[in-house]
Amino acid sequence: MKIAQFYTDSGALGLGILAGEILLPIQFDGDLIDFINKAPESYPLGKGVPVSDVKLAPVVSRPSKIIALGLNYHDHVKESKGKIPQLPLIFAKF
Repeated sequence: MKIAQFYTDSGALGLGILAGEILLPIQFDGDLIDFINKAPESYPLGKGVPVSDVKLAPVVSRPSKIIALGLNYHDHVKESKGKIPQLPLIFAKF
């Protein structure tokens, strides 16, 4: 199951299930973390909407931690005029 957050016409966050190029809105009050902590299969689905007609939102709207990899693809290494690292460059924001 692929779950997405999106912005509704009023600008509020909505949740949906991605089925190929279709987003099926979920009737749920809360955010993605609340949804995952409950039983996702038990919520009613709305009418499908093409993903191209929806503005997707960040998957997690209020992360408590961010862990990232630096210089994780060749073009980024080239544009920074650096060398490909021997080990992954990992950094975090808390």
